Amino acid sequence: MNKYLRQLFTAVVALFVILGLSSTIIMAVRANALNNDPRNARSLYHQLGAYRGAILASDGTVMAKSEPVNDAFKYLRTYSNGPLYAPVTGFFSINQTADRGLEASRSMLLNGEADSLIWQRAKAMLTGATDQGASIETSIDPKLQQVAYDQLGTRDGAAVAIEVSTGRILAMVSTPSYDPNKLATHDTKAASQAYNELSAGQNSPLINRATSQLYPPGSTFKTIVASAALETGDYQTDTKIPAGSSYTLPGTATQLPNAEAQADGVNGQISLQEAVAWSSNTAFAQLGVKLGASKVSDMATKLGFGSTITIDGTESTGTPMTATASTFPSDPTDDKLALASIGQGDTTATPLQMAMVAQAIANNGKLMQPTLVDRVRAADLTVLSQTKPQTMANAFSEDSADKLTTMMESVVTEANPQLAIDGIKVAAKTGTAQIGTDNSAIDGWVIGFAPADDPQIAVAVLVHNTDVYGSLAAGPIMRAMMQEALQVTADSAAYYDRSLEDTAESLKSFLKGNFENDAALGLSCTETTRNAAANKLYGKSFTDLSESQKQLTLLQMVKDANQLSGAMGQASREADGWENVTGNLRESWKQLLAVVGQPILQVATQVVKRLSSALATLTEYAKGAVESLSKVFGWDTGNNTASNIKSASDSAKSLTDTADDSSKSLDNVQKSSEKAKRSVAGFDKLNVLSSTDSSSKSDTSSSKSSSGGSSGGAVAKNVVNDTSKNLSGAFKNLYEKSGFKGFVENVQKGINKVDWSAIGKNCKTVFDNAVPIVQKAFGTMQKVGSAKLGAIGSAFGAVATIGGKSFQTISGGVAKWISKDREKIIGFIDTIGNNLTNGYNNLSIFFDNFGTLAGNAIDNVRPQMEESISNLLSGLTTFAGSVGEVVSGAFSTATESLVEWTENDGATITEFLENLQLQFADVFNFIGQIFGDIGTIISEWWNGNGQQIFQNICNMFTNIGTTLMNVYNQWIKPAWDFIVAIVKSAWENWLKPVFEGAINFFGKVADCVSTVWNNFLSPFVNWLVSFWGPIFQNVFQ
Repeated sequence: MNKYLRQLFTAVVALFVILGLSSTIIMAVRANALNNDPRNARSLYHQLGAYRGAILASDGTVMAKSEPVNDAFKYLRTYSNGPLYAPVTGFFSINQTADRGLEASRSMLLNGEADSLIWQRAKAMLTGATDQGASIETSIDPKLQQVAYDQLGTRDGAAVAIEVSTGRILAMVSTPSYDPNKLATHDTKAASQAYNELSAGQNSPLINRATSQLYPPGSTFKTIVASAALETGDYQTDTKIPAGSSYTLPGTATQLPNAEAQADGVNGQISLQEAVAWSSNTAFAQLGVKLGASKVSDMATKLGFGSTITIDGTESTGTPMTATASTFPSDPTDDKLALASIGQGDTTATPLQMAMVAQAIANNGKLMQPTLVDRVRAADLTVLSQTKPQTMANAFSEDSADKLTTMMESVVTEANPQLAIDGIKVAAKTGTAQIGTDNSAIDGWVIGFAPADDPQIAVAVLVHNTDVYGSLAAGPIMRAMMQEALQVTADSAAYYDRSLEDTAESLKSFLKGNFENDAALGLSCTETTRNAAANKLYGKSFTDLSESQKQLTLLQMVKDANQLSGAMGQASREADGWENVTGNLRESWKQLLAVVGQPILQVATQVVKRLSSALATLTEYAKGAVESLSKVFGWDTGNNTASNIKSASDSAKSLTDTADDSSKSLDNVQKSSEKAKRSVAGFDKLNVLSSTDSSSKSDTSSSKSSSGGSSGGAVAKNVVNDTSKNLSGAFKNLYEKSGFKGFVENVQKGINKVDWSAIGKNCKTVFDNAVPIVQKAFGTMQKVGSAKLGAIGSAFGAVATIGGKSFQTISGGVAKWISKDREKIIGFIDTIGNNLTNGYNNLSIFFDNFGTLAGNAIDNVRPQMEESISNLLSGLTTFAGSVGEVVSGAFSTATESLVEWTENDGATITEFLENLQLQFADVFNFIGQIFGDIGTIISEWWNGNGQQIFQNICNMFTNIGTTLMNVYNQWIKPAWDFIVAIVKSAWENWLKPVFEGAINFFGKVADCVSTVWNNFLSPFVNWLVSFWGPIFQNVFQ
């Protein structure tokens, strides 16, 4: 019997052990897996009824939160600006367990079920407070995220921005995006419909293109091949490598060309730096084959290729957020290796992966772990965890990173100047990957970082299925993101004349709380100014802000200081300085001449030719006139005058000849004109012109004029020729036929009779004395004129500066608006136009249909309606006639009766009216008598006893007032003083000591309780929590 009992007992104990083990496995070991299982409806309902924590951007902007609602689930998940942040947040739906974004990777923390929140759950259970999940503070910069989202617009693509030194993800955008609010609704049917629509097809908006979609990286992969080459030690930036205009893939007949002629190199050779700058396909295909698959693959692996990258979360916090592993072919043949080395073929990557490549180059070869969450806070704002930067790999040396940076800078300075940013050095690599059937479409890429000399931000942008190069499709997006992130640093450096490196260090130190650097940034950062800025942004004092909010407040203070001091936009203004402006002016002038210069020169040539011809003729006449005058007046001019006139004539002829050469006309006309002016000045003997040697040369354009320009020049030439001929003929006829010729001959006879010799001597004396006066006058006039023209020129220059820069600002704003919102505006116009068109078409159809229906109805009942209308009008006619007949007859009868009454009873009516007036007169007399008697009585009373009686009443009230005041002074005031003295004495002598004793007693009791808690109870409670907490965790769940 005892044997059977022992066996039964053993079996029961074994069953309890098995039960305990299975319960432990279910409640502890598999708890997280079961909670995250999408088939677990109880878990889903439990999560929907929980107060999930908020997801916040780095500046405190709420991206996702839970709001109370009146339904079975208590709380509704809402997303602010949902499509903008959807790749980051993911979604939380009634039909689908969160499987992407932070809603999935931090699900256990958000719904309050993570192990780190056990104390908060216990406290909520004991106090009856609402159990709230933790809030997640991300590294996302809302402004940077918005810029990337707006720039991508409706295109299929992605953009990622990473902080270089830490790996923090500052922006992560995927388009087309979706609105998580449509999936978060508690309407199960609507949620299911929205999910089915969004998940349909391969290009679902639910796919995060930044992390979960693979694309051929194109030429951006050449940075990895270049880093592998540099790491061998056999290559430098100036090392010549094979290139050529085309390259036959090994073992095939396929020709690989270059997109740019500069990428071909010289004599089949190109430097490594030029190969990167001009993205030489032939050079990098051959370089990859020469390096071998193992070296290129090893470098790609160090930079993250071939491995799934965990961005956020662990199994204990939810479903980790990961990036799909990028690929590079293993053991490829040489032809496939050549294609893979230029980012085509079997090489694929996510935009996040390529942003990490840019980050590693910018960070001296150190690849950082990408992170999305800065810190996690409990509901009471205590920090549960804070993310620290982690190094994934040291991919290559700092020396290789510096050389890669130099080569990537040349991509911008040499091949893609449109990617440059005023005041900031940019390093970049563009990529254009051919995709689709027959390579008919393009994936446009760009990766880069800035400032190149002190990197802060690394960016990767992809535009999928486009039709232009990556530099044009993705380049402007990267540039806009970098400008948003770095313009404050660039403006401060330019305005305070400090290097970008020093300014960036000062700014970083300042944002970390070292306020002593405020002067280096041009502001005063006191407690008062910090509180004012914090209150303006968040409505709180500075000390009450989170760390991210504090940094954003300090950054806004720097922006405000730059704006007030004039530093805002200084980098752009310095880019407009003399060195830059003169270079730009030369290029602009050449472009202007190429477009309009040639036609203008042709017109000017004809005009100058005619003027020069006239000047030459005038010079010949002048020569003869001077010789005649010299003989008349006896002037001794020697050969100087003749020489000067001949020089002027030769200059005029030279001016005419050189005007035919349009390509040199401006320069030669200037020289010939100067020579002519000096000759004339010598003839006048005024020496007004100073001798100057001009070394300036005018830039000319070698561009040929358009057909329109040539036509314009020919027309101008014909007009000038015709005008010149017509004028010459007209003057000749006028001179000969009008009698003017005879007039001149008679005048000449009169002139010959005058003693011009004496007049000449007198004039010579006058001229000799007048020359110094004229010289002084002309010199003074020259000085005044120079100053006056200088002032006028300065005024026009100021007007031109103000107008030009204003127009530059306006046109720049319009250009940015148009480039940024072009697709949006087109979309709005298209949508609005379609809607209005449909609306008006519908109205047209409605009115047509309604008119037809109404017309048919009227036609159908027209006979009945006509008869009824006739009957109605007939009845109304009878009624109106009868009423009119009755009313008019009654009126006629009444008036006849009144006439007869006045005629028959006139005397009676007259007597009645007279008596009625007499009665009114009696009443008026009686009322007047009554008021007169009353006035007499009142007056006699007042003059008799009335006045004395009123005086006695006044005296009575004054006596009462005096009596009451005496009572207060003699009785109430002494009694009040007595009571106050008793109360004061009671407080000082009795109540105050008792209160002080009570305070001391309670203080000692509190001190005793504190001692007992700290020394006895607290260690015991901590032991209970650490030992029993994990066991009770599943009970509370």
